[in-house]
Amino acid sequence: LASEFVRNDWSIKRVHRLILLSSTYRMSSAYDAKAHAADPENNLLWRANRRRLEAEPMRDAIVYLSGDLDLSMGGSILDVRDRARVASTRSRGNLDYDRNRRAVYLPVVRSSLYDVFGAFEFADPSVPNGNRGEAVVAPQALFMMNGSLMLRHTRRMADRLLEHGHLDDADRVRDTYERVLGRPPRPAEIDRALTFVANVEGALEDRVANTQERRARAWQSFCKAVVGSSEFLYIN
Repeated sequence: LASEFVRNDWSIKRVHRLILLSSTYRMSSAYDAKAHAADPENNLLWRANRRRLEAEPMRDAIVYLSGDLDLSMGGSILDVRDRARVASTRSRGNLDYDRNRRAVYLPVVRSSLYDVFGAFEFADPSVPNGNRGEAVVAPQALFMMNGSLMLRHTRRMADRLLEHGHLDDADRVRDTYERVLGRPPRPAEIDRALTFVANVEGALEDRVANTQERRARAWQSFCKAVVGSSEFLYIN
């Protein structure tokens, strides 16, 4: 790579292109028994190492799935002057992390770190750190179940599914799988999803009188289950 870098007039873009177009970079994480027997640690890179989405793309993907991600470029969500927040640890201004701007535009304030970043191994902004942690802990699973970001945007997903009156429930399952996981569901997955939605709707019957609200909550629970799955959270 160093030789190619020099040979191509010190062009970083050409090195990036060389790496990204290589067969090694484009491999999937598919398992191969013969290769695993020869190289169980994947030191020879016979497949891609499975990895979890980092906090920023995970957060943006959830907002995007609801159809609410703001793709506009530039600007800031801070309403205070430059350096006004660093005089003390007291929060100043109306810092609204619930705005649907992309995560790259969310400020990183040491005394008020975004809770989604904190839950998913965002680098500690108070110390110099070149690497992020890779821990898998219970609060992450709890966030995917009942975090405010998840609740808000999965409800929007469910509402959008139910707005399309021309879809039947099986079509809604297919639409969710294709949007969230990038693949069609298998027949067994459709049956399991429809059973799940029906069970949740039935469980809510004594607590939620409104039929439409019960149905929306049931589909929201299904959306949460798919978005919270390992298949969504991990890159294969």
